[in-house]
Amino acid sequence: MNATGPSAAVRMERTIPASPAQVYRAWLDPGLLTRWMAPGTYAITRAEVDERVGGHFRIWHADPSGTPAGGFDGELAELVPDQRIVFRWGFVGPQRRDGVAYDSLLTVTFREAPGGGTVLTLVHERLEDLAAALPGVARNVGPGWEDVLGKLADVLGKGDRAIADLGEPGAVELLEHQALARLGYNGPDGLPRVIPIGFLWRDGRVIVCTATIAPKVRALKDRPQVALTIDNDVAAASKALCVRGVASVGIVDGVPEEYLAATAKGFTAEQHAQFETHVRSVYKQMARISIEPTWARYYDFTAGRVPEFLHKL
Repeated sequence: MNATGPSAAVRMERTIPASPAQVYRAWLDPGLLTRWMAPGTYAITRAEVDERVGGHFRIWHADPSGTPAGGFDGELAELVPDQRIVFRWGFVGPQRRDGVAYDSLLTVTFREAPGGGTVLTLVHERLEDLAAALPGVARNVGPGWEDVLGKLADVLGKGDRAIADLGEPGAVELLEHQALARLGYNGPDGLPRVIPIGFLWRDGRVIVCTATIAPKVRALKDRPQVALTIDNDVAAASKALCVRGVASVGIVDGVPEEYLAATAKGFTAEQHAQFETHVRSVYKQMARISIEPTWARYYDFTAGRVPEFLHKL
C-alpha cells in the first residue's frame, strides 16, 4: 500500500459477509452508500449515482460539527454487474467543482469467497497528482479505504443482517421502480389499516408524503411502527419485498421534492408537469413520513426464494 511513492497506488483485499450481488449493489445504491462511504468521523450528507457507464458518482462529506468537508466526484467508467466497477475518481474540497479535483482510477472487483461471502479487491491508482499537491491527503488514502471497507462489512454483515435483503438486486428494482407500496399501520382505535400509497426510496429510508390532515399522520405520531409490502403485481412471476420499520413524521412547507419524485414514477413527463402545477396550487404544507427499516425480506417465488416455513412443508 503506497499512495505517495513513484507509482502511487493503493491495493487491498477484504472478505465481505454478503453475496457479490449485494456488495456490488452497496457501491451503487445511494441509500447504502450513505451508511459506509465516509472515513473516520466524517458523515455523508448526500450521495448521487447515475448508474450507467459515463454516469456521475458523487459523495458529499461533513465533519463532526456538520461543516462541509468536500468528498468525492467521479465517473463510472465500467460496470460489470456483480463482478467489477471501475471509477474515474476525484478528490474534491468543500467548494466542489469550484476547487481542484485530483483525478485517479479506482477499480473494485467482486468474487465469491470459498467459505461464503465476497472477496473484494480494491486497486486505487494514478494518485501521483494528489500526492504531489496534497501529500498528507495521499498518505491517508490507504487508511481511509481500510476504514470504509470495514464499515461496508459491518453494514452488510451481522449488525445489519435483519435488513440485508434490501441490497438484493430484485429488492432494489422494486424499491426504485414500483410506484405503489401497501402500508400497514395501527389507527387511532388501535385496529390495523392497510392502504396503497406512492413512495420514494432514498438514503436507506422509505419516504411517503401526504396531506397534513390525513388520518395516518396522527396515527403514526402515536404508533410509529409500520409494515410495508412492495411487489411486482405479476402473479405468474411474483416478487415481493416485505419491510417492517419505524416512521417519523414532519410537517414541511409547500410540496416536498420527494413527493414529486415518487409520483413521477406513474406519469409521462407531460402528465407529471401538469400534476405538479395542480398539487402546488392545492398544498400549502404536507406531511413528510420517513420510514427507517428494521427488518426486511425479499421473496422471488418463481426462483424458489420463499418464506422459510414453506421449506418445511
